[in-house]
Amino acid sequence: MNKGNKVKITICGKEYSLQADEQPAYVQQLAARLDQKITELMEENDTLSLSSAAILVGLSLMDDSYKTTSDMDNIRGEIRNYVEEAGKARAEADNLRIALEDREREIESLKTELGLKELRRNIAPDGKR
Repeated sequence: MNKGNKVKITICGKEYSLQADEQPAYVQQLAARLDQKITELMEENDTLSLSSAAILVGLSLMDDSYKTTSDMDNIRGEIRNYVEEAGKARAEADNLRIALEDREREIESLKTELGLKELRRNIAPDGKR
């Protein structure tokens, strides 16, 4: 079982040691982004405490996450619909191609039949035309 990577991060001047399954550089990048968001929010409103700013940033990130998940679900549904439509269009195209091939064979057969009738007519004695 993977125990994860030990990672040290700093958020708002406080250092934390974590065990993470992700690569340390990735976790540190996340921590830096979180630190930046909390710092920006606190700079915009100097009456916010660190914990209040962290909660607001957390809520904002959760909102983004839920919206992203919902958007991805919608996109998956649209892709599924497009794939179904493409499959139906492909099947219809295949059916039309088969029908066209059948008509082409029928035309060739009729041309052959017509050619034979004309040949018989040309070969037949003048009285039997």
